[in-house]
Amino acid sequence: MARESVQLLGEAHELAPDDARITGTLALSLARVYGLEFFGPETAARAQALAQRALGVDPHQPEAQVARALLALQTNQPEAAVGHLRTALGVAPNSVDALDWLARIMSEVGRVEESLALFERVLAIDPEVVVARHHQARVHAMLGERAKMRELSERCRRSSATRCRGSSSRRATRCGTPIVRARSGCRRSWTKRSSHPRRGRWSRRCSTSHSAE
Repeated sequence: MARESVQLLGEAHELAPDDARITGTLALSLARVYGLEFFGPETAARAQALAQRALGVDPHQPEAQVARALLALQTNQPEAAVGHLRTALGVAPNSVDALDWLARIMSEVGRVEESLALFERVLAIDPEVVVARHHQARVHAMLGERAKMRELSERCRRSSATRCRGSSSRRATRCGTPIVRARSGCRRSWTKRSSHPRRGRWSRRCSTSHSAE
């Protein structure tokens, strides 16, 4: 699905190369999948170039700013990432991508109350962002609030299972065992890893087809 999404956005970009939103969205899509199978270092370079192009056409293009934030995380620049995300939110305060990633970073640096508030905003805008609910549960676990963590984790599991059952037969086949695969999708996150060979300290714990969409 990730490859299909990138391909479709690439085709749209070829048809409208000066459309800042399409260009920025393609940059964000590439930044999301960078590091997955078939998406090596050239993917990051292309995402960066497309983000810069989108911002050259429209300096306020939010998807391009979020793309730059993800690329900054991949090169161990969390402060720069926060700057890009806040810039995106300055022009698109309901950007789910920007809110979600800012919430994740805030949880990693110990600003848990701000993180929880941001996750609440994400879910108020789009209750189907399962990964945000998972990270919200993780923050409650960090606070020792086990009951709240279990409640949110169960909601995350049910929501993911429903998404998988409601898919087309082709996607359902790809999902395999719905609940197991969906729960795996919930666990996608970024964490600090000093041993990571390419991305420095910030890297993904896991990736699945759900998280790459």
